[in-house]
Amino acid sequence: YTGIAYPFEKYDLVIVPGFQFGGMEHPGAVLYNDKRIFLNEHPTLKEELGRMELISHETAHMWFGDAVTMEWFNDVWTKEVFANYFAARMCEPRFPEVNHRLNTLSSFYPAAYSEDRTLGTNAIRQELGNLNSAGLIYGQIVYHKAPVVMTKLVELMGEENFRKGIQEYLQMYAYGNATWDGLIGILNKHTATDLIPWSKIWVDEKGMPEIRAYWQDGKLTVKQYDPWKRGYVWPQKLTYTLLPEAAGKPELSVTVEFSPEDSVKSVEVAEPIGVILPNTDGRGYGCFVLDDISARYCLQQVEKCEDPVTRLSLILTLYENQSRGRIAPGDFVRTALRVAESETEPLLVSMIIGQVKNVYMRKLLKQQPEVELALQQLCWKFGDMKHRQLVFRALLEIWTLPEISEEIYRIWKMQQLFQGFPLGETDYMKMAYELAIRYPERYQEIVEKQTEMIANPDRKKEFRFVARSVHPDAQVRDSLFQALMKPENRRIEPWTAQVIYYLNHPLRQPASVKYILPALEELQEIQRTGDIFFPKNWIESTLKGHNSPEAAKVVKFFLEKHPDYPPLLKNKILQSADHLICH
Repeated sequence: YTGIAYPFEKYDLVIVPGFQFGGMEHPGAVLYNDKRIFLNEHPTLKEELGRMELISHETAHMWFGDAVTMEWFNDVWTKEVFANYFAARMCEPRFPEVNHRLNTLSSFYPAAYSEDRTLGTNAIRQELGNLNSAGLIYGQIVYHKAPVVMTKLVELMGEENFRKGIQEYLQMYAYGNATWDGLIGILNKHTATDLIPWSKIWVDEKGMPEIRAYWQDGKLTVKQYDPWKRGYVWPQKLTYTLLPEAAGKPELSVTVEFSPEDSVKSVEVAEPIGVILPNTDGRGYGCFVLDDISARYCLQQVEKCEDPVTRLSLILTLYENQSRGRIAPGDFVRTALRVAESETEPLLVSMIIGQVKNVYMRKLLKQQPEVELALQQLCWKFGDMKHRQLVFRALLEIWTLPEISEEIYRIWKMQQLFQGFPLGETDYMKMAYELAIRYPERYQEIVEKQTEMIANPDRKKEFRFVARSVHPDAQVRDSLFQALMKPENRRIEPWTAQVIYYLNHPLRQPASVKYILPALEELQEIQRTGDIFFPKNWIESTLKGHNSPEAAKVVKFFLEKHPDYPPLLKNKILQSADHLICH
């Protein structure tokens, strides 16, 4: 693709137990996290794809990041966007059975939205005054929104023109330093479209549009709103499927194209329209606000859409409307579970079950236990073994009902197969942590038996480290939390993040709210002593199990107490606390 052979003398792969990153692209020798390479004995399709994408990502870095390096860390995203963009391309021939359009949608869009919808969102290219804050540049915007934007750039230019520009860029800056502006200057020579205003909106400005559509007087009108009230318009093509009011009339497909100057676009549609389905090709980016009729239709009929890309896009739209309070969480979860039951695409099932887990944990925990029973029943109903596996692993994070506890305890203790599929060592470790929280009187038995069962010596060390966080004695947990205030005790950061999560487990919220403020107070020290992803992982692990007003008050108190808190670090708090303080 680049016309440039592998640019270094050797290419070694080094697997490191407890490595703090998925991978790290040192020229000639890439380091990998052991769990990302040596998967569970029975991996899901998403995990297998993730491993291939990781290896491809680090390989692409040999050209983008190592052979050509950014001039300053504000452009660190340029190496990451190319690594993710080309990783997706490289995976396609390795997994011919996979719908890769679905994989792109399910991998990039939900992750990008999870930060872009929050008060802590940021531009893809951020200002960076000091290299000691460079790690805070990274996040879902860099890793997942940027590849969406890159795909839009390729579509705008055309594949061949884009490739010519990339080859010129790599040749011009080989073994040197480059900037995004330099690349845009090169790409501009290969297209009739002026990319500078396009880049300003997509790359240099934070946030995403809210997009509304309505039919009136023979026209479909689509409006973009800038939630940050700057008046920006995101240039892109948007596809709508329109269902006429009259029964038996064929559906219509309409494409609306926005330039940076147009916040409102209208298209002639003479037929009276009853339902407006937005972004049915999945290529648009933004929050597509559903009107009441269209929302009701999607909640009731989404699984009837024949195209899996359309189904995924509409479910994602429902989830985003739910995240903003426009659809009740219970309504979304019921729809998602119904759709999952009949869905045949494994990537869609994976995304849907993940969304159900998130909504239940954050908004419905203990309030609608029928969700747990529905997940339990899905484990029986699914014919596909990997689908059962997905549901079971989701259930392991959220169950509260005693009857489910008894079943999982029996499976764990007897080492039984669950609904016909075998479980791996990490599955039993997860069950042990969760069971110890629900059966505090059996803590000693559970930990001793699980330690004995683990064959892998690195996993045994990890289990012993993490198991302290599920101890039934609050004084032991408090002592463990205090120990983590010392950098030497949090050296293996992925294990430490697990400890912080279990100390703040959803079922221990009343007892663990006290950890939030000191964890926030420690965040600057975490940034100073930890690796680049650890500040976000630290605060995410602290907050994701909380959904109470008390937890929200603590976060708001901290932010009010520190009005001049470092902006990049504050964004990480706002991103992780979005479910507490915004919705």
